[in-house]
Formats: sequence, structure tokens, C-alpha cells
Amino acid sequence: MSPTKETSTNPFTLKERMKFPHQPMPEQAAELRIQNFGEVNLGYTEELARQEALRCLECAKCTCVEQCPVGVDVKEFVKLIVAGKLLEAAEKIRENNVLPAITGRVCPQENHCEGACLLHKKVDPLGIGYLERFVADYDQRVGARVAQKAPATGEKGGHRGERTRGPKRGWGFSSERP
Repeated sequence: MSPTKETSTNPFTLKERMKFPHQPMPEQAAELRIQNFGEVNLGYTEELARQEALRCLECAKCTCVEQCPVGVDVKEFVKLIVAGKLLEAAEKIRENNVLPAITGRVCPQENHCEGACLLHKKVDPLGIGYLERFVADYDQRVGARVAQKAPATGEKGGHRGERTRGPKRGWGFSSERP
């Protein structure tokens, strides 16, 4: 049985994708920045995110995933962005990363996933961190997820009235005498 070839949601050929320019992150104007404490980077719009996602080569051996410290399935979440399934893309990221809005902002992607991106050999790498941030922000704005209760494990948590004793005693905060 031969392996089935994955079908791409990307309508462009690999050569065409290589010609697409990297989409820069929109930023707050300097005149506004000096008057507030808001983020400098404003984040991608849906259109910018899709344009950047269309650049993905959908590699057979995803070096970006191999180099990601948390193992985010970059290829799959980028495919979902191209297909316009943004909430599903957020769920795909959350399979391995519970804080995508944070890692999309502070993770040094240029040393990890973006540094390993095969596009980087010829042109600017795919903006994986920007896409991750966009999807997480979109999910926070639009997603109406309800937190699911974790299944029972049979283990019990703390009991009411319990106190921790170690650090308090050492710092003299305990009302009891040693």
C-alpha cells in the first residue's frame, strides 16, 4: 500500500509561494506610542495572517516542528489558517501549547521554528510567531469556549482548614510557638 499524498489547502505552487513577500507586523505609530503603554506590535489582521500562511511550503519533513521547544504542529495549524478555520487552528496549537498568546509574543522563534524554516534558506522565514499570536488573539476575541471539567482521577486535593507550616514558621508569621 503506497502512502497517500496529503492534499493541500494552498492553491499556489511552491515556486509561487517563494515569491510572496513576508508580511511585516503592523505597529503603533511612534507619535501614539509615546503617549501610552500599549503594545507596539498591533498583530496581524485576518488578511495579513492568511497572506503569510500562504507562504508555507508544507514540507514533508517539518523542521519547524522539530525545533519547536513545545512541539507545536506548525504545518497543520498553518493549513487551518489558509483554509480559514481559525478556531480550529487555535485548538491545534493548544494541543501542545497552553499559552500561545504569550509564546507568540515572547518565544525567540528566530532561534527555534523560524530559524529552522526551509524558506529561510532563500527568503525570509514564515512568520510562525506572528501567526501563533494572531490565532491566539483571534481565539480570545471570537472563540466562545467553555472550560471543560477535568475527569475525576480519584485523588483528593487539599482539605479546608489546612495550613502550610514550613515557610510561615521560618519567617515568624505563625501564631503558634515552636
